[in-house]
Amino acid sequence: MNNEITISEERSNFIEEYKNDYYSLQIIQIFAEHPYAQFNESAIIHALNQNGGKGYIQKALSNFVEKGIIKTNEQSGASLYSLTETIRRQVLELAKFTPYQRQLLMR
Repeated sequence: MNNEITISEERSNFIEEYKNDYYSLQIIQIFAEHPYAQFNESAIIHALNQNGGKGYIQKALSNFVEKGIIKTNEQSGASLYSLTETIRRQVLELAKFTPYQRQLLMR
């Protein structure tokens, strides 16, 4: 089995920036599995809130919005989070890797 992985420098930099931030990686993973979905904050927190991580999740979401990785849309008074188009393409590329290959990338 070939364990070699070829990725662009841009994608490599993206992974490098977030690979040590557990909640950021988990948010990216959610959007990798559902790249066209929109989630409200409560749904994301509910999906990831392990060991009281609500504050960390909120901080990661805020950071992603600030950096233009995730955008917010207001709908019925609630903010919905979704990937920006540029990042969606990167996340779709990452989603093509097997779980083992993704694990190798995070080292």
